[in-house]
Amino acid sequence: MESRWISLCLCQYSYHRESGKGLNDSHLGKVNRTLDDDIINRWISECDSKSWKKIQKEITKTFSSVSCLNGSFLDKSCDKHYQTSLKHSGLDLSLVRMAFQKFAEKDKVLAEVEEVIHRILLPSLSKDPIGVEGLRVYLIIPELLRVLLKQQRGMDITEAFSAAVLRLNPDKLQVLEGLWSTLSDSFFRTVVKAFRSASAEYLQQMAVKRCDHGKSLKKTFGVLQRLYDVNSKRRRRITVDTFHINQISSLFQSKLVQDLNSELEDLEWDLSGEDDTYWIESEMILSKIICYKDNILCLLKDYPCILDTEAKYTVWMYTFDQIKYYHEDSEYDGFCDQTLKVDRETLLEDTFQQLRKMSCHMVALKVKFQAENGVDEGGVSLEFFSLLGRELLTMEPKTLEVYESGLAWLTTDDGGITDEFYFLGLLCGKALFNQCVLNLCFPLALFKKLLGLTTTLDDLKELSPTEASCLQYVLDEDGEVIEALDLVFMDKGQELIPNGEEVPVTMVNRKKYVDLFVDMKLNKSVQSQFADFEKGFHKGCPTQAWRMFLPEELMTLLQGDDNYEWDKLRENAKYLVYRPTDDIIQNFWSVFTEFSEEEKKKFLSKLTQL
Repeated sequence: MESRWISLCLCQYSYHRESGKGLNDSHLGKVNRTLDDDIINRWISECDSKSWKKIQKEITKTFSSVSCLNGSFLDKSCDKHYQTSLKHSGLDLSLVRMAFQKFAEKDKVLAEVEEVIHRILLPSLSKDPIGVEGLRVYLIIPELLRVLLKQQRGMDITEAFSAAVLRLNPDKLQVLEGLWSTLSDSFFRTVVKAFRSASAEYLQQMAVKRCDHGKSLKKTFGVLQRLYDVNSKRRRRITVDTFHINQISSLFQSKLVQDLNSELEDLEWDLSGEDDTYWIESEMILSKIICYKDNILCLLKDYPCILDTEAKYTVWMYTFDQIKYYHEDSEYDGFCDQTLKVDRETLLEDTFQQLRKMSCHMVALKVKFQAENGVDEGGVSLEFFSLLGRELLTMEPKTLEVYESGLAWLTTDDGGITDEFYFLGLLCGKALFNQCVLNLCFPLALFKKLLGLTTTLDDLKELSPTEASCLQYVLDEDGEVIEALDLVFMDKGQELIPNGEEVPVTMVNRKKYVDLFVDMKLNKSVQSQFADFEKGFHKGCPTQAWRMFLPEELMTLLQGDDNYEWDKLRENAKYLVYRPTDDIIQNFWSVFTEFSEEEKKKFLSKLTQL
């Protein structure tokens, strides 16, 4: 049976410009090398014999040259050009996988292949490879990383490969991303897992040992984030948890942090806190802890793809604590005290009036209700924002419209509006920054717009089901029905395109009509309103860390989640003075479990306001 491995590589001093240097082959002369099953089997079977030196030279000739490696796994099943295009590399990646799996059977051979690629091939890669052919190597190497990382090795070569990917000129990187986008799920997942596995190992070492892999992680994280962006555009996406790294939370309690905390405890024990030396040295230790966590924060927030929801929340909470620390620690430039003094009867009017007078909005908001003695340790703010949400729906001039879905959207009628949209956004931003739930139900589209994502027909379905179902009808019906509808490119007197009143909707242009209608409804009709809202939102929430959240996650942070897990409330309850087995505690839970769902929510709401 004819072998599947039929690839001819011509390696010479001046080989293809793909490598960018041509230095690898200068000492090899002109060699014809066919990589097939027989060659691979011979390397594996004879590597422990006297032939090893010859095999080493053959491995070097094949794996030190971009042109040889790129030509070793071509897909010859269809045409003489190997189907090569911007969407197809011309490679048969199943051959690549089989080859490296065979190499993995003999560690000596695999180690030699790894050494040649790491020491010679990767440093030679050009920033500007020629065509798709020059990028094939970037699809081949992940299969080597796959077998190496399975054997708990390959960290250095993965970092070096990450650097090579990120070193590509932007136009060539874009072509590579296009090739990634068309890979099968299996091979695309292999690429993702290679960089995720290396990143996880670096993080584990940082958490357990006192070592800094920040520079290495920026490389592997950088490639992961690009792969994540590619995944969002793939026709068939792999699940986002494929990108998540579980070791994130442990970084904030790493070996370094634990050691510094131990030093702090020892210092307190030795000096008893009565000496100036204690305060000086303890401040130095605390500064080291803060500096370490700041560096971790800066590293993580630029690569949200690696964070699951819990990890994002950990980063978000630390960001908030970090801002509070700098505010409370000193007279930090830009910070100012903010206390809203409002009357319950004139809540909205008092709030807007005082916000207009505030010159800065950089710290957590404090609230005091007139004629009440409560001190805002978080509970008063929670109640304030809960009440405020209901007030905003009825305010005049009107900024929000409530649709048939029960969701609120920016009004298209901005007559009489001055700065209300700005302060609506400001209050939403402040609610997020204060970790308070705002009793307003916005559609997911608002959070997608804040994150710079495109809105779609599905978003309109959530906000306005009737309108969206009509548009879906236009997409689904046949030509005769579409013509009978007598639609033109207009929406409520507004042209969707120039001269839209004269352009009928047909089978050919109906998709364009629906897209333009959705764009008008969710974007153009509220363009200035949203611009003011967005500006206020950024002002109200002074950190940009919220951008790491997905739209669904950001929506839950601001609006809360109605799906309460009451059993977990009991499981996670902590008791002061009392024990879980005490009669009074048992009686409390007996009564609580008999409450209706609504009664439980009301009780929890009151509890958080104490």
